[in-house]
Amino acid sequence: MGKTEQVLTLEPSTELRFKGPFTEVVTSHLKITNPTNERICFKVKTTAPRQYCVRPNSGILKPLESQTVAVMLQPLDVSTADKSKHKFMVQSLFPPPGDIKLEEIWKAVKKDDLMDSKLKCVFEEGSGEAFTKAKTPTDSEAKIPEIQPSTPKQDDDMYSIVETMPQTNAGNTPTSSAGQSATTIVGDESDLDWAQLEATVRTQQNEIDRLSSENNQLKTDSNRLRMRSTDKPAAQQTAAKEISKQSSSSSPNLMFVILVILVALVLGYLVGRLL
Repeated sequence: MGKTEQVLTLEPSTELRFKGPFTEVVTSHLKITNPTNERICFKVKTTAPRQYCVRPNSGILKPLESQTVAVMLQPLDVSTADKSKHKFMVQSLFPPPGDIKLEEIWKAVKKDDLMDSKLKCVFEEGSGEAFTKAKTPTDSEAKIPEIQPSTPKQDDDMYSIVETMPQTNAGNTPTSSAGQSATTIVGDESDLDWAQLEATVRTQQNEIDRLSSENNQLKTDSNRLRMRSTDKPAAQQTAAKEISKQSSSSSPNLMFVILVILVALVLGYLVGRLL
């Protein structure tokens, strides 16, 4: 059974052009259209996944729907890079009826059911000069060993899914025909991840607030206990001083009584002698 022919329409259809300078991120746009009356899943892959970012890199197209994909080339030295290895492939398939989980569909699909289109990359300097081939070999590199041509299966295995990343120029964000931002990846879990992250942050913030409140309460209780402990010795000292005052004031009264008794005894003795 032969491979299924691609039904998606790509604009451009054969090559992606990147215009320099290449000292910063350069973006090229690829419009993908579903001309059929069925849903179609698509995925964008490249032979140089570390050099590119794609938004969105996969998704689902409704019947007659279009999606504009932003292909972002990271800073590149085009004078030394092997530009012949920079290629892209758009894979597509007809999903089964019902709910769609892209990851499971792509894992379960048979290769004969996959449709694909391949595009080469063209690099243009500011003057408009295009670079599509690798640099001219020197005399020492002129003798190249014979290489057997790769089979279609081997060639397909060279492509990898392209990651997405925030676009540097917010004003160049492409949109789809449905009016949605191309930064939204259909079937992607980025929105869910952000929601989970925000929920986690809120939970941690609430926990921090609770711990801060408990810490303040502990400080208040500690200060209260410290004040009580300092007030108790002061009260004890006051009581001791009061007792000391009372004892010192009662001492003269006792001496006066003793003196009166002694005087009375002496007077009584003298009176008895005289009588």
